[in-house]
Amino acid sequence: MQRQRSTVLQKEYYEDSLDGLGSAVSKWMSQLTAGKYDHAIVKEDGKLLILADGKEILPEALSHGTLEQIYLAFRLAVGEIVTKEEPMPVILMRHSVCMMKKTSDADTSCT
Repeated sequence: MQRQRSTVLQKEYYEDSLDGLGSAVSKWMSQLTAGKYDHAIVKEDGKLLILADGKEILPEALSHGTLEQIYLAFRLAVGEIVTKEEPMPVILMRHSVCMMKKTSDADTSCT
């Protein structure tokens, strides 16, 4: 009986964690893609489901650059959850900085 209860609690915690991770990925992904891809769901098998305007987007349909943005969003989301309220150091490579400049319309000289 206690083992069943423990299993149920583990499953609930796991599902809550996936929901929290999905929300954090969605926030970062929306910012990095200038709102084009606005929602992510982390499925039980660990796969990431990307949505744009409520429609599922297959990874094969995304450009390499967009996949890099989503990967960065996932990494930032995990870091945010792991570090909680603590500051998280982030090291960006040149291509990441250029991508961020382009999405923010600040400077498009990075080509």
